[in-house]
Amino acid sequence: MQRATWTAAEILSEYQHDIESFELEMGSGGDFEFTLDGQLIYSKQATGEYPDIKILKQAVVDAIEARATASP
Repeated sequence: MQRATWTAAEILSEYQHDIESFELEMGSGGDFEFTLDGQLIYSKQATGEYPDIKILKQAVVDAIEARATASP
């Protein structure tokens, strides 16, 4: 849980003005899924590994940019 909390703090400190909603839920067996505004950004269950913070930050940037592009 400490690693997930640290990761959440890193993301929120850098992108707090771009994120509309955020949830941190405890899972079992080391689950880690990161959703941004309801969209799954990263799943440890799908990849089999915990994300490097740089990879996760890039996924957040990509999702924010995609949202901005899709908005009228």
